Amino acid sequence: MKYEELLREIKESLINPSFPPQFNFFPKEITSDKDFRLLKEKLRAAAGKYLIVDVWNLQPRLFIQVFDEDGSGISETVTDVPEELKELLEESVYDAGGALNVSGIYPLNQKAIAFLLKEADRV
Repeated sequence: MKYEELLREIKESLINPSFPPQFNFFPKEITSDKDFRLLKEKLRAAAGKYLIVDVWNLQPRLFIQVFDEDGSGISETVTDVPEELKELLEESVYDAGGALNVSGIYPLNQKAIAFLLKEADRV
């Protein structure tokens, strides 16, 4: 998705720039029906489109992560990201305890979210 299209989707509230906090509270192991029901509830509550930072090949990239109610999903790279946001993506990785030499996904920090919301207001 192109950056300008992303901003329109943020403005229309189609994409949530914050990663769902429910993903930090999944049980490490499902040992009962209760655990499974809890997992299903959290997946349902977390369904939607979110922004994440994906680190790959020593580069932070802005991704749209789409989660379905069953926990499945897809991701899409945002292209044409401005340099100022690229710097904020790198900062987000470090703020989350990550590093550019460790591939993975990370939430956007508050500076990056504020930047995107401000940019979305201008479109």
